[in-house]
Amino acid sequence: MSGGTARLSRFLLALGALAWVLACTPAASPAGAPTAAPGGDSAAVGAARGPAGAAADAAPAAPSAPPPAPEKLKIIYSSLAGNYMPLWIAVDAGLFREQGLDPELLLIESGTAATQALVAGESPLANVGAAAVLGAMVEGFDGVFVQAVVQVPPLAIFSRDAVATPEDLRGGRLAVTRFGSSTDVVGRILLRGWGLEPERDVAVLQMGSVSEQLAALERGAADAAVLSDPTSLRAAKLGYRQLVDAAELGIPYMHLGTVVPRGVLAARPDLVRRYILGYQAGLERFFADPALAKQVLRQYVRLDDPELLDASYQAYATKYFHHDTRPRAEALVPILGALTSERAREVAPESLIDDRIIRQLQAEGLVPSDR
Repeated sequence: MSGGTARLSRFLLALGALAWVLACTPAASPAGAPTAAPGGDSAAVGAARGPAGAAADAAPAAPSAPPPAPEKLKIIYSSLAGNYMPLWIAVDAGLFREQGLDPELLLIESGTAATQALVAGESPLANVGAAAVLGAMVEGFDGVFVQAVVQVPPLAIFSRDAVATPEDLRGGRLAVTRFGSSTDVVGRILLRGWGLEPERDVAVLQMGSVSEQLAALERGAADAAVLSDPTSLRAAKLGYRQLVDAAELGIPYMHLGTVVPRGVLAARPDLVRRYILGYQAGLERFFADPALAKQVLRQYVRLDDPELLDASYQAYATKYFHHDTRPRAEALVPILGALTSERAREVAPESLIDDRIIRQLQAEGLVPSDR
């Protein structure tokens, strides 16, 4: 039985019960008429109700309809990094199911490949880095950001001993995950800030994943790498030098957000609303239950070092995550500026955001706002 049919059945049962109660309630006496004494003739009352009333007494209560099955939802995400802790919590703790959704996580490592899957329609939404999807949006993919979880770059550049200063990278090699990903865009922004032109002064190498970047450092295939937690924390523990923590530079940067095609948003705003509620519940649980957050990080990233787990949690809890997940247009500006397409100069960042659902949820008091 569908949810609508179940609600209609419960309404009709309630209406029938109300009619029975009204039938059993004596009518008010006209003015001046004598009222029945307490403990009056119960047989007369039964006779007044007739056979229908007796049948109502005998009929068993109708069984309640089972709840509707949760709606299946594929969710694309793009890396095994700490910024996905709220998503993993929402899935593992059943918080999406509380919104009537049966989630299936679809890991497609690297944001550019995840964007290709979203454009191909493999999922109605994706939780990915803006750097990966903005290029497609500028070139015609009609998607919008409906939510943003990390709006600073949670990345740091670590280097081998021979690279003690940014200038020492001149003529060297910088490892990123893939071209067009957040590690690539942030890495190029930082290089240019140091007066180094990517490709000309520093070779940029794509390695596929964050763990492979660290492996490239270890085997000497790269001189520096743009890493995210907890891999960056592992690099520090191994003795690699941190050249810069990008999050401390105060750069507005949409590192991670949820992108939805406009057609899906128009046709299924209820689906997007339930997704945001489930995700937000995962984010709130992240803040409220550090042990659970570290448990899912250990499970998904396969990290068993308690020191690294705790340091990673603290970094996201204090620097990267905020309760308010409305996407900010200014956080898209540096990414649009890093794109080589001329069309990127013509696109207003506000046109790539639709925060109506989150603002409505905030107005209803269902999700927090800390602005």
